[in-house]
Amino acid sequence: MDLLLRGDLVDADVDRAVDTYLADPSLRTGQLHALYRIDFAEIDAAMRASTGRLRPAGGRADRQALVCALLLHRPHLVHPPATAEPSRPAR
Repeated sequence: MDLLLRGDLVDADVDRAVDTYLADPSLRTGQLHALYRIDFAEIDAAMRASTGRLRPAGGRADRQALVCALLLHRPHLVHPPATAEPSRPAR
């Protein structure tokens, strides 16, 4: 959630990750934006613990539960954000 508030992610990044998982629930990890790796197994376990369901069926309630679990998940930074090059003094 902090990543959304800071602007490091947008809603489309979250939607893409949820769509990827719903298309293939056997995936163990996924990409969130270009900077982060997420653990679908952890997200799925959190979602199942909160809903009591065994597997997401892809309906609206399942999708919302996955989004909530993903927003609470702590993704792993895989590529540090690019930083601006230091400015050079004028000659």
